[in-house]
Amino acid sequence: MTPERAKWYDSLPPEEKMTRIHLGYFKHSLSVQKERLADLNIEPSNQDEIQQCKGGIRATKVSIKALRKQIAMRPITDGEILASYDCPVCNNTVDEGFPGFRLPDEYCRYCGQKLRW
Repeated sequence: MTPERAKWYDSLPPEEKMTRIHLGYFKHSLSVQKERLADLNIEPSNQDEIQQCKGGIRATKVSIKALRKQIAMRPITDGEILASYDCPVCNNTVDEGFPGFRLPDEYCRYCGQKLRW
């Protein structure tokens, strides 16, 4: 790891570090499951075992998608003084709140992406 990347990683909040570690585990698990499926497709085997492996791959992909939403992303702004903010994933408008009255949205209400203000 480069010194710049190490510095960036050290600056992350602990919960985001854990999310990234878990993402790595799930990605590794996905690659192992895909290799297993390829082996099952080569050799004659039980169709139930192939379907079970495919189900595991689908479940792992859903888990990866959910974990990625837990990594906070900054909303997209148009740069104007009274700027509107959009979710970086689904491009729907998110509420920035108003100091003293409303808190900004912590998650996009449309896709569930965690937001970093």
